Amino acid sequence: MPFGIASATAMTRKPGATTSYAAPKAGRCRALHRRPTLALLAVGALAPGIAGADEDPYGRARADHPDLFRVYYDEGVMEYCGLQTRNSMGGFFLQRDQLLESRPMSAADHRAVRIAASIAVDLEFDNRGLGGQRNWCRTAGLDAYGRFIATYWYGPGPLLARD
Repeated sequence: MPFGIASATAMTRKPGATTSYAAPKAGRCRALHRRPTLALLAVGALAPGIAGADEDPYGRARADHPDLFRVYYDEGVMEYCGLQTRNSMGGFFLQRDQLLESRPMSAADHRAVRIAASIAVDLEFDNRGLGGQRNWCRTAGLDAYGRFIATYWYGPGPLLARD
């Protein structure tokens, strides 16, 4: 507690005094409850226009390019977990380059996919809580590492096979 607040409270309060809060009068309660209802109705009427005007570009990028999103997501998991090695990063670059060759996209779309994956990894890491990332690294991190290593040593898998 800051020094100024504690000392001011101690000086203004009488020893042995209790703090009590009185409930608002009945007429006031009804008026307070009406105002939020009107505000919610106004927001509800405007919500369809607001949602349509501000589309999430990263959600669209994730849906349009799920394979590339997954590659960037797995690379981000490996980065958080400290599993990046020369071989795993070589597998990442091979998978990424192959996907970009097989399905060309604009620089803006590629950037949106990278950002979407970065946001997803960051949110997942934050969602794990204190110590929860250990299990995440043992499961998702090692799976991503294994896929990238296999790509580096044995070539692309069936999902990334060249035509």
